[in-house]
Amino acid sequence: MTKSASPFSRRLRLFWKRHHASLCFGIPAVLALIWMSAIEPRLLAVRDYEVALPGLPPGLDGFTIAVLSDIHLKAGTLRRFPGWVETVNRRRPDLVVMLGDFVNGYGDNDPALSELSDDMRNFHASYGVFAVLGNHDLMRGSGPVAEALAAGNVRLLREEAVALPTPHGELNLIGLDY
Repeated sequence: MTKSASPFSRRLRLFWKRHHASLCFGIPAVLALIWMSAIEPRLLAVRDYEVALPGLPPGLDGFTIAVLSDIHLKAGTLRRFPGWVETVNRRRPDLVVMLGDFVNGYGDNDPALSELSDDMRNFHASYGVFAVLGNHDLMRGSGPVAEALAAGNVRLLREEAVALPTPHGELNLIGLDY
């Protein structure tokens, strides 16, 4: 004697048969979207690296560079950026470099860029604050980003090099567009 399936289990099997592909691909896609838009942008990774450079003047041993990358400006980023500036300043870097992608490459980021400029003025580094553009900045049009960086006292390096004189020798920075 076989037991017949309940109406609920038949409906569940029919639902699974019709929608399993959507569930298998849709749920991970939604989770990835939540991660990319709500969780990952809130993370600030602070890592220390010691880099040995052959030929570096001994007086520059211990020279510290703070690196920020991929800000991808939006409302949430704008609220967190002052805290990021404080985190950098607490580490007392000799130099701050920002590696592009200040904007998302779409939308109207221009009003927020002026607020970002105000916060950038608060960086403290003995040898200054420098930046290069990323692919999203170039897609969006580099003009507004370049203006915001200049207003924030950030030197934008575009296909150029600059020699930073220090008491212990020159440190050369090279800035290339993405």
